[in-house]
Amino acid sequence: MKNIQGGTASPSPDYPQNINVVTGDNSLVISGKNLFNLTGEAHGDNVTVSINDGVVSMTWTNGFDVTLSDEVLLNSSDTYTISFKHKGNAVKLRNVLVDNTNLVTTNSDTSYVQYSYSFTGVSGFKSRFARQDNTGTAEIKDIQIEKNATATTYEAYRTPTTYTIDLGTLELVKLEDNKDKLYKSNGNWYKHKIIEKMILKGSGSESWAVYSAGGSTPRRFGLEDRVRFYANSIPVISNYFIGSVLPNASTPDLAVWTQTNYLGITDRNSKWANATAFKTWLQSNNVTVYYVLQTAEEIQITNSTLISQLEAIHLATGSNTIEFNGNTLVTGLDVNYIEEASPHL
Repeated sequence: MKNIQGGTASPSPDYPQNINVVTGDNSLVISGKNLFNLTGEAHGDNVTVSINDGVVSMTWTNGFDVTLSDEVLLNSSDTYTISFKHKGNAVKLRNVLVDNTNLVTTNSDTSYVQYSYSFTGVSGFKSRFARQDNTGTAEIKDIQIEKNATATTYEAYRTPTTYTIDLGTLELVKLEDNKDKLYKSNGNWYKHKIIEKMILKGSGSESWAVYSAGGSTPRRFGLEDRVRFYANSIPVISNYFIGSVLPNASTPDLAVWTQTNYLGITDRNSKWANATAFKTWLQSNNVTVYYVLQTAEEIQITNSTLISQLEAIHLATGSNTIEFNGNTLVTGLDVNYIEEASPHL
């Protein structure tokens, strides 16, 4: 079972971690899939160049190079595909930010033919075309750089636009493959809530008890709740305890997990003398637990400001990618924004 947790260290009562959720005021940058913006060109000797309606026309009488637009910034850990359509005498495509290696060499095409090249490990791309034939004329159009794709349909470059989304106290959480999301149905907006939040307060209504001690099964405190905890090993995270699975000899100390009808906290090294001491500690600490619900709740959104913002984003997205605090959201505002830390088990 994987643990999704803010920070890089394991949470503990002495070193609590923040849990990553999306809430409050956020900015979403909406852009098209095409990262290449044809803003102009620069060329050497022996060639004339013109750009009309996105078509780059080149005529040359000897060796030449034509550089198109500025650098496109990329993430070196991601895969990208550059594609373009060519007609005329053969040319070569290079990324001059790397070297003069020919990435694509076209044929001599009597009509437009699409070419593409996929690559990774590159932090930027600056397109340069050079001649293959000594003299000739060629046209290049529909230049596109897109992430994680294989040169499908062409889309003109769209200037990134920033939208505001005010969630207020509304939280969107992702836990393993379970995620809250916002969606529109029959003209209304809803939150699909699959992750529940629980604050442990150590109050008299919380029936904490020591369920076992010693031996191969570690000592653990259990909170009985027959409604919330419907099965063994429900995915769970906490700001103070490591998300884990059912207790056994290898369960980490100070881990949180579920069995049918109750939430458990492993206390292998007897940090608290008894259940009363544990409840007293809870009263002085803001212990938060997120866990997966057995059945998702569909909660209608009624805040008029948020609804208008969601409508604007909905109209702007189409098939485009949405960036939410640097993490990708797909069309429909499906949330994929919490990074997975290395599993603790």
